[in-house]
Amino acid sequence: MSNIFKFWFLILILLLLFHPISFALDAFDQAQFYLESGDIDRAIQILKPLTNSTNEGELSQVVEVLYTLLSEKGQNQDAIDVLQIFIEKFPRTQEAYLYRYWIAKTEEENQKYQESLKLLQKIVAEYPSDIGDPFNIRQQAMEDIAHHQEFYFEDYAEAIKSYLMILSRFPDFEEKSRILLQVASCYEKMKQFDKAMEYYQKIRFQETD
Repeated sequence: MSNIFKFWFLILILLLLFHPISFALDAFDQAQFYLESGDIDRAIQILKPLTNSTNEGELSQVVEVLYTLLSEKGQNQDAIDVLQIFIEKFPRTQEAYLYRYWIAKTEEENQKYQESLKLLQKIVAEYPSDIGDPFNIRQQAMEDIAHHQEFYFEDYAEAIKSYLMILSRFPDFEEKSRILLQVASCYEKMKQFDKAMEYYQKIRFQETD
């Protein structure tokens, strides 16, 4: 059994021990047994019925494990479908937006860059202001948008706008120099070397290292 499977089930068993939930622990025990014997498909079959749960905490744990197992098997669309189950039941939750972000990254892995970009833009535009953002999803999504524009679409002007928007929306961003470096790189790719130098100088003067 790969280390990723062992890790996920160790975490889940600890969660279940300290936070009892309504679905049967023996389902996870059975799934773990099949994983240890190398029968991943059987483990997935045992866990899938648990996606019928209407309890937010229960369902979150189930879909995260299934997403991991299905992704490891290369069944990316099935992995996405599992996350969608949670999103449809609990659309305005922190976990739902985290899973939307995971879907965007999975689409990126599938080289569906346009679909990934649209999902990221939707996350930034629609993330509710009243639910908190402990996973920093909006910030990360904005970085990924800029990355898509720069590297996948070579739209350097839009990428620059997106990078600078990050610094505007998140003035306390800890890695400001890294973002400015990408801005300078975009200007360099556009052969606007004076502008690139301007941003390289900003990095130079603000960094003490």
